[in-house]
Amino acid sequence: MTKKWMSSKPVVCDLCKKPLKRVFIDGRTSFGSWAIMCPVCHTEHGGLLGLGSGQMYNAETLEKIGG
Repeated sequence: MTKKWMSSKPVVCDLCKKPLKRVFIDGRTSFGSWAIMCPVCHTEHGGLLGLGSGQMYNAETLEKIGG
């Protein structure tokens, strides 16, 4: 069974406000809060993927692809 994003489709990164293209990450930031991030912001301000850290989703199909 494929896991999918269950909320409304995110369209911009919470941190840099740029449009989300291929993937997005719902993850913990280095600031302690959680955010919807583009891959660049996740690299700079995020952390690992996995339970309690973050999940990666396909921005078009909303299917979970990592974490």
